Amino acid sequence: MKRAISVLLALVLLLCAQGVIPPVKAAVTSSGQCGDDVWWEYDAETDTTRVFGTGPMWDNGLMGMNPSSGKVKLPNCSHIVFEDGITSIGNFVLWKHSIQTVSLPDSLEAIGIGSFANCAELRAVILPNGLEAIGSCSFADCVELREIILPETVHTIEGGAFFNTGLTSIFIPQNVVFIGGSAFWTPDMEEIQVDPQNEQFASLDGVLFRKDMKTLIAYPIGSRSKHYTVPHSVETIGYGAFRMAVPYSPNFDLFPELRTSQKHCLETVSFPDSLRTVGDSAFYYQRLLRDLRLPRSIESLGSESFCDVKSFSCIEIPATVNKLRSSTFELYEPLHEVYFLGTPPLKNFSFNYFYYPR
Repeated sequence: MKRAISVLLALVLLLCAQGVIPPVKAAVTSSGQCGDDVWWEYDAETDTTRVFGTGPMWDNGLMGMNPSSGKVKLPNCSHIVFEDGITSIGNFVLWKHSIQTVSLPDSLEAIGIGSFANCAELRAVILPNGLEAIGSCSFADCVELREIILPETVHTIEGGAFFNTGLTSIFIPQNVVFIGGSAFWTPDMEEIQVDPQNEQFASLDGVLFRKDMKTLIAYPIGSRSKHYTVPHSVETIGYGAFRMAVPYSPNFDLFPELRTSQKHCLETVSFPDSLRTVGDSAFYYQRLLRDLRLPRSIESLGSESFCDVKSFSCIEIPATVNKLRSSTFELYEPLHEVYFLGTPPLKNFSFNYFYYPR
């Protein structure tokens, strides 16, 4: 009997060596802890990580720090499944990972800062009902992410949440009460729509406003329109509302491959007489913008509000302007003439407002 088994085993080994019978591949599994009551387990055979347990995950670094130095070391895999019981995804836990698909549980309440940032291969995410808060830069630089549906339970969308993604449109549901700066800045964004029942925000022609229509929050820079007329009710153009890019920060490499819109066509903007304030970086990098005509009602121009606009050779500053900030007109093409239409001197005037680096 023993001799028969030995012969059979030798025959199997011979066939495996000749490739007739493929060897059985053992699944390589690793695991670890990523929360007080949360663990992860990786299956190499399916290239999938599952996160399970109850409560929040730990964070993996803070803004301004290198996320790779954090204590959460999830494997870099193609698929990740967060099981029911997980209530929040920690800051930067999947930063720069190669994940393609994500499964999120109904128990999830919050997505942390930069949780999926720089996941350049991520194509699909279904946000669950029950999700309340989306952290700053949660999906920033997920350039293949082309569609997202915000659940009705979401009330907070922090700054840069979907920055530099592949989204072409977004619908803001009824219960959203806070939207941070550049939350939907993406070079392909063509329209931003808002539920009419939302009490904080509104949209008109795909442009995002405060509900009272006095503040323009975000213009979709993927729009193909060459001209835009700011509504007559608007008093403030918000931070980065028309911005085409974001200044590079050497302290934190979150957006290593920032793109600009190939669709962008905006050349002129008409301002209403109601306009009082243009916020910081409002028209940053609007390189096609020309024929700037500021209304006589304007009082304040923010820092870098018209930074790196190529087509300005002459600027008129209305007499009503009482405040300029540093590098308001930081231009990369020569500015030949600047006129102040009020009685000089302009308070705290400095040519730093018209910085030209060449």
